[in-house]
Amino acid sequence: MLGIAAAVAPGVARLTQTLAASVAGRDYVAAARLLGVPRPLILVRHVLPNIAEPLILNLAQAMGGALLGLAGMSFLGLGVQPPAYDWGRLLFDGFSRIYVTPVVALGPAVAVALAGIGFNLLGDALARAAARTRAAGAAPAGAAPAPADPGEPDPDAVLEVRDLTVAFPGGLTPVRGVSLTLRPGEIVGLVGESGSGKSLTAAAIGGLVPYPGVVRAGALRLCGRDARTMPDRELGTALAMVFQDPMASLNPALRVGGQLAEVATVHLGASRAEAARRAVDRLGHVRIPDPERRARQHPHELSGGMRQRAVIAMGLMGTPRLIVADEPTTALDVTVQRQILTLLREVTAETGAATLFISHDIAVVGELCDRVVVMYAGRVVEELPVAELAGGAAHPYTRALVASVPGMDTDRSRPLAGIPGRPPAPGGIGPGCAFAPRCPVATSRCTAERPPLAPYAPEPGASTAHKVACWEAAA
Repeated sequence: MLGIAAAVAPGVARLTQTLAASVAGRDYVAAARLLGVPRPLILVRHVLPNIAEPLILNLAQAMGGALLGLAGMSFLGLGVQPPAYDWGRLLFDGFSRIYVTPVVALGPAVAVALAGIGFNLLGDALARAAARTRAAGAAPAGAAPAPADPGEPDPDAVLEVRDLTVAFPGGLTPVRGVSLTLRPGEIVGLVGESGSGKSLTAAAIGGLVPYPGVVRAGALRLCGRDARTMPDRELGTALAMVFQDPMASLNPALRVGGQLAEVATVHLGASRAEAARRAVDRLGHVRIPDPERRARQHPHELSGGMRQRAVIAMGLMGTPRLIVADEPTTALDVTVQRQILTLLREVTAETGAATLFISHDIAVVGELCDRVVVMYAGRVVEELPVAELAGGAAHPYTRALVASVPGMDTDRSRPLAGIPGRPPAPGGIGPGCAFAPRCPVATSRCTAERPPLAPYAPEPGASTAHKVACWEAAA
């Protein structure tokens, strides 16, 4: 037993070290260190719960392997000796009579196999229990439960999001109470600095929040139905995701056409021939030249713009009602950017789908979108029609974002405009407005009380589509 333990221990230690190192660099561990949490408590509360699942599975497999090793040594006569016995010794004693009474030999062998399977099933059960425990503790302490369903779905809305919150262990809540509504044929821009929660909001809408994140929402509806309970087959055809890096979205080992065809075979039940024809048709639809040849190529054989178009074509393999484009033009040059933006506009108009366009480039959003939603530190701070973005923004953060975009009349002899300071960490947001430490017009009320997102009407009869969360709006 000591020999088997010595052989197994290095592998377990190596796995533990690798998993712990991957967790030790996370933001919530850094936040705990900054708060002065003792190292043993960091280990117990932040590290072990996040590596428990693979460790439990590995240990359960090691137990099954150790059992097989002990039985094998006894079968060879190197283990327990009479009058003591184990399954390996019983198998050894009964092996000489296997042709006369097979059960004498097969019984211990079956027992060893069932015990090994049992250890693995036990490991699975314990890992699931650890996962449920960790998920239950992911919400920050003192967080209020998600509100009840706010009512009947809006029949004219493609996407309805109410009070969306995403929480991670350690009290981190990078998305806090976000509400969105998108209608058919509408392109809504979601903007903000890096770390404002834009991409995580999109991931929550698509059910792609990485584990151990927990998503809570009063409502998360797609075409009037709860997106959280929609079957994968329906959700996969109604929702199209376009990510920032198309090379990461496409499998480099598979041909482009085969990856597009998989959508039709899995979600639409099409035959391979029908799916292949549809894949070529969709590639041509997004203006990829010679789509038949491109469908037979691997992703690395396509340019960056072609790969991004192929990802858009993948979303069009079904009948998307909502297109979520998460910074789809960031890695492209300006010429290809304009082509992709034009393509998104045409696809939205042709299909009647709603498009959520996520970007940190407010100039691109102002050119493409119908409405703009501005996020800061996980919350929506302003929502306004794009026509009011340049001259009618009310929140100081939105005005600072607009001012940071150089124009044709910008004085090139002066430094580019910027926003002083840095966005707060998800675990370091106070009770007031998160932008207050960087805001030039902040008051004591701003630091003590968080402003709600409310309609903004500087003049009587103004549009109610403009909302802002600021005590000093347009000050």
